[in-house]
Amino acid sequence: MGWWGTVLISFGTAILSGIISGLFALHIDRRQQRRKDNLIRREELKKQYDERPRLELKDFKDISHGEMQSKSDCECVILNIEDISNDNGTLLFSYDERAIDKKNLCCCEYIFENTGKTEIDDICIVSTSPKTTSIINLNSREFLINYKTLSYEAWSDKRFIKPGETVSIKVCYLKDKVIGSPVGAVASIYMEDINGNLWHQPLFCPTDAMENSTRASHKEFKDSRDIRLAFKCFKNPSLW
Repeated sequence: MGWWGTVLISFGTAILSGIISGLFALHIDRRQQRRKDNLIRREELKKQYDERPRLELKDFKDISHGEMQSKSDCECVILNIEDISNDNGTLLFSYDERAIDKKNLCCCEYIFENTGKTEIDDICIVSTSPKTTSIINLNSREFLINYKTLSYEAWSDKRFIKPGETVSIKVCYLKDKVIGSPVGAVASIYMEDINGNLWHQPLFCPTDAMENSTRASHKEFKDSRDIRLAFKCFKNPSLW
């Protein structure tokens, strides 16, 4: 091979060793950076959770139809889906028409305080039983019933609820219709904070039972209100 060949081999080996050492060092640096990034992310998530908005019940009362004149920040009616029909491919949902008359409704009113450390941007009440239960803004119930429309959400008129501020929520239902569930809440309160994070708390109406707020995903929130997704499930029940 000769002297020159030996030099070339030694030089090539040194270069290869340098490349391998550099790649290994780069791998170690990237792994350490990922660990740092994951640690920072976990700390950010923990800070968000510790400072999350939380609705604490300050007052609760049952309201008969004679006391329904007082306006709440969020007013909704929970209706059982009585029947589903198919009109040339369009699904129609039937409800008890007695709900159109306020005299047939009972309501429970909640006064919540944001006891968390983060301001709430928006609040929405969402059905947790999409197969059997609709939730609609109280003032829109006549339209929903007459046009056999499906709805799973009711939004609060009050926004930007700072820590220490209160929000009132009124939930109405037919007197002789059971809307509660023995295994869980029939509705959930979704809250988006001013940083764009989503949180939710189950609403065990018509009782005053409460649980703390937990993190929710935007996809979860979207899917829980998506009527088109529900239509697919009603047409093909295996999708539920």
